Amino acid sequence: MPTTHTELVNSPTPIPQQPTTFTLGIRTHTGEAVTQFQRFQEELMHLIIVSEDFQVFQHLHPRYLGEGQFQVTTTLPQGGRYTLIADYKPAGAKETVAMLPVAVQGTPPAAPAPIAQTTQVIDTTAVELKLPQPLKAGLPVAVAFRLRDASTQQPLPDLRPYLGEAGHLVILRATTPLKPSDYLHAHALDRQPKETIVL
Repeated sequence: MPTTHTELVNSPTPIPQQPTTFTLGIRTHTGEAVTQFQRFQEELMHLIIVSEDFQVFQHLHPRYLGEGQFQVTTTLPQGGRYTLIADYKPAGAKETVAMLPVAVQGTPPAAPAPIAQTTQVIDTTAVELKLPQPLKAGLPVAVAFRLRDASTQQPLPDLRPYLGEAGHLVILRATTPLKPSDYLHAHALDRQPKETIVL
């Protein structure tokens, strides 16, 4: 399978708080449309949209239009620079990751200071991150998340697989511009949902 090239077929200038439709085209290095894709994690394409300050994160699944084109409509909440991360798998080829920069009208708000603690409350769920120490670049690492009810501190009883996996983890390097090597998408080691998810 030839190397693929991903591009924005339309080039909209998104406006904050207004729907924007992105159309992505997948072609071979000779310009021919890639028409066959393999479904993985239950979808033909996973599209991550992240703002430069990492305050906006969206995980979307564009609709396949045929002839190598995918389309999705979304609303971006603030101005500034974003990266569209297209993750797909052409039939008979390896998983491919493409980075597409876009600019949204307006100035982004000042980013808050990075959060250093390893426990956060998201809606009604307390999430605790556990990492082995010390961390070393280039070596495998087990990343564990402990999930509990924030009010009772009891384990969550109703965890279910999402997109074919017990857990998903996206890691992005804090750099500009983002490159495919700055993106990592990992999955839980055990498909059975538990209080602690290890990736």
